[in-house]
Amino acid sequence: MRQPQNNHVGPDGHADPSRPSVDRYGQVENQALHRKTPLPLYIGAGLIAILMLIVAAAALSKQFRHQLALSIVRQPTPYTQLYFPHPEALPEKLKVDQKNTFQFTIVDDENRAFRYTYIVVFDDSKSHLVSTGAVTVNNGQSVTRSVTVIPKDRKSKYQISVTLKGMNQSVHFYGTTS
Repeated sequence: MRQPQNNHVGPDGHADPSRPSVDRYGQVENQALHRKTPLPLYIGAGLIAILMLIVAAAALSKQFRHQLALSIVRQPTPYTQLYFPHPEALPEKLKVDQKNTFQFTIVDDENRAFRYTYIVVFDDSKSHLVSTGAVTVNNGQSVTRSVTVIPKDRKSKYQISVTLKGMNQSVHFYGTTS
């Protein structure tokens, strides 16, 4: 077995690293062949290769591209508005045995046409179904409905509620009967 040795000694008494090593047979050893590549370099290169494969696979995935689009491009938030268009005109005192009318409005911002089912309830000492209906509203459009209430009890406190079924939305107003 050959053992390389450096026969060139520097002034400090140590082998001169700038001069090639010579084995015992007088042949010059190539030190570059004996240098070992450090293990962390192989691990780092392997991790980079694995990471590149994962990124390439993810980039080809429809789900990944969709999630990326959701993250980068502003997405519209669908919603519905339910309100009284003229809140100052809502009756504070309802006239007993007479028609009392008010309006409510539904605005569709659901990014598509939507069919709404509404329920109008009159609550005094008991609950009375006043009106129910369904209406289709196109995206960005609104629909206003008029509702008529005929209370029967005098000197009662009341609450009138309009609820959109399945939307978890409602509006109310309070008053008394005369």
